[in-house]
Amino acid sequence: MKHFLSANLVGLLAISAAFGTSLHGTAGAASPGKKANTNNLSVLKWMVGQWTTQGTGPVARLSVNWSTDNKYLVQKFQVDLPGQKPLHGVQRITWDPARKAIRSWIFRSDGGFAESSWSREGDTWVVQTQGTHADGSATSAVDLWAADGPDRCWFKSLRISPDETSTDDKEPDDVILQFQRTQSNK
Repeated sequence: MKHFLSANLVGLLAISAAFGTSLHGTAGAASPGKKANTNNLSVLKWMVGQWTTQGTGPVARLSVNWSTDNKYLVQKFQVDLPGQKPLHGVQRITWDPARKAIRSWIFRSDGGFAESSWSREGDTWVVQTQGTHADGSATSAVDLWAADGPDRCWFKSLRISPDETSTDDKEPDDVILQFQRTQSNK
């Protein structure tokens, strides 16, 4: 479960929709000579609010809000796993004008952290994540987020072992979670 938690309960809720034309590197790009603004993140405004998992599996809660300067989406999360201490963390999501892409950084209560690059494939956000567990070992994942109407979204995390040939016992195979909005913060 560490992988799912370290990689991305990271803001930007959603998963599993049809794949289409890649918009990576083009969404909201600033005109030459103009500064990039927060409108580059407006494609993720659907994530703003309070969310809780539905169904079986881990209980996860997300709170996604705009930063006070509206330059970041700030996602706070808590995941409760049976027989384990709850895991808390925060993810900051922003537009990177140098890379012309959405990026994020995750910091977990257990000391793990990760960095992600976002791209859009049709209705699904594909989040490529690389990070470090608290013990110093590497973690890597491809996470998917997709809105399913105004008050529901899906998250899927596909684990990638560091050397792509071995199994990392710290990471689950795949994780799929359905979230329901419990409150809108718009």
